[in-house]
Amino acid sequence: MASNNINDITEVIKFHKSGEFEKAKKLLSNILKKNQKNSEIYKLMSVTEIQLGNLESSIKNINSAIDLNKNSAEYFLIRGFTFMKLKNHKKAIDDFEKSLKIDPNMNDANVNIGVILSELNDLKKSLDFFSKAIKQNPNDFRAHTNKAYVKAELNDFEGAFEDINKSITIKSDLNSYLLRGNFYKELSDFDNSMKDYEKVINESKKLDNIDFFYDASYNKSLLNLLQGRFKEGWELYENRFNTKQHTTFQKFKESVISNNQIDQKIPFLKRFDDFKNNNILIIAEQGIGEHIIYLPLVLEASKISKSITMLIEPRLIPLCKRSFKKINFVPFGTTHSGNYSLTDKDALNKSNFDYQIAVASLPKFFRSKEGDFGNTPKGFFNVSKQLKDEIKDELNIPKNKKIIGISWKSFNSQWYYFKNIELKELRKVFDNLDLVLINLQYGEVQDEINEFIKKTNIPIHQVKSLDNREDLDGLVSLIDLCDLVISTDNVTIQLSGSINKETWALIPHVPHFFYQLNRSDCIWYPSIKLYRQKKRAQWSGILDNIRQDLIKKYF
Repeated sequence: MASNNINDITEVIKFHKSGEFEKAKKLLSNILKKNQKNSEIYKLMSVTEIQLGNLESSIKNINSAIDLNKNSAEYFLIRGFTFMKLKNHKKAIDDFEKSLKIDPNMNDANVNIGVILSELNDLKKSLDFFSKAIKQNPNDFRAHTNKAYVKAELNDFEGAFEDINKSITIKSDLNSYLLRGNFYKELSDFDNSMKDYEKVINESKKLDNIDFFYDASYNKSLLNLLQGRFKEGWELYENRFNTKQHTTFQKFKESVISNNQIDQKIPFLKRFDDFKNNNILIIAEQGIGEHIIYLPLVLEASKISKSITMLIEPRLIPLCKRSFKKINFVPFGTTHSGNYSLTDKDALNKSNFDYQIAVASLPKFFRSKEGDFGNTPKGFFNVSKQLKDEIKDELNIPKNKKIIGISWKSFNSQWYYFKNIELKELRKVFDNLDLVLINLQYGEVQDEINEFIKKTNIPIHQVKSLDNREDLDGLVSLIDLCDLVISTDNVTIQLSGSINKETWALIPHVPHFFYQLNRSDCIWYPSIKLYRQKKRAQWSGILDNIRQDLIKKYF
């Protein structure tokens, strides 16, 4: 390599260290104009494009490097990493395997394959790759950290703590402390959980590492809310838009705020007095359950504001327009990529809004202490009588039968396999009880239902004309026909609570903060009774209690 190139490369490395990646790219582009036969230049350009988020361009450059040198394990590792970020798991694993074939000591490839397999929920196989990486390099803290995470997902917390503590011993990494804080939380050791979050917050300030500061602050908010410390919890909860732990928040921020779907001249509401006699734009966020649960707060805001316009999931529009006459609802859903899509941007931006606010920021103003939850109405959605009658006719269930609506899983949860229950397990609850079961579960569950009926001889009635995922107005009408709803934590109990239907909810040992700790009632929905796991991932005791309560109630 010519000496001027060497000097340029030295300059590129300096730009990388200082985070000046655009300058690095510009310099590398100039080098490539003069020298297109050097694979290392293409490699550096590929790495630079990764830092800038230009993943397709990164692939193009690393391909050029590989064309010039097919024997570099590092090049395949870089391309594999880029495919990994693009969620092209197959191509990523193929490249990591090629990297290992060239150089068996390319340990990052083993770790990355393990990460992909864990994302694909092939947890036991992912452990094999982390173990392989650790055997090759016992001081690979990334391998220990990832292995700890997978063990926790498999409910092996003894092993998880062993690995995460080993990782911390090797390198006092903020991510490891953050993860260990989460482990402590899942085991209800909230004091140690808080200590780890506080450590990350304090250390991130010293290191000026803003990402970890936001992540730990967000986790601390969840812990506070879970324990009923609402004022501090809601204040810290504002960090959700800056955390990278949850893509829903990032998608919201990127697609709504950064892409200017909503007029940025509208100031964000920061004080309670900003509601008074002003035109307010409220933007729904996160999952549909969050859209529903905060609606009573929107109603409260509407009583002191001049007008309220709310962007909300399109599936909720019929229910919302029927139930909240004074609020203007605008469809605001997510695309297949997860980005938020506003259907009538131009019309919205013609409106004269004084302030805008994300819906999950409302509790900061309206639910700062437990006593505030007394303002929650006993049901706030109005059921369509026409839909209800149509569904009732289709079901054709005898009048003297008690109808139990059931739902058993969520498809959108970090710990979904601890939050969900197998349908077959519900046999313990309903066996030999003269009850009518109605399917309230959304998603592709027909095979599960067929298998359940085949093995138990317990019928589960379904409304064939109703799509439980897409037609929420119809689903609410079906719920209203039930005498009782029994469900795990998913949108079903949110809808059931929203019409004040008696609901028995099966809640994980450490639940979503909505359900707090050590209480059988739900402060967000008066009609919901909580059945809590005594130990993580163990449902048997809950099922026994529900069966006993069913017998007491109806027999």
